[in-house]
Amino acid sequence: SVVLNIAEGCTGQSNAVFKVFLNYSIRSGIEVVSCLFIGRRRGFINDLDFQKYYDEYKALIKMITKKLTIKWLWTIDHRLWTN
Repeated sequence: SVVLNIAEGCTGQSNAVFKVFLNYSIRSGIEVVSCLFIGRRRGFINDLDFQKYYDEYKALIKMITKKLTIKWLWTIDHRLWTN
């Protein structure tokens, strides 16, 4: 779902729509992390695998957040110089 939201948002959409889909992808990533916690607590995933996937999703969410911040800052800067 994380990747699908990014793919859907970047296909010829406006920056505002892309930002919405990036936010959806962050929410999906947080859902995955919640499932990891539940799976670990119920014994479906061991601590080592939990940490591996948790760290991967943490890095992914940071990348998406950084993309949102850079896009937002560029939009603000662009508007200041073009108006």
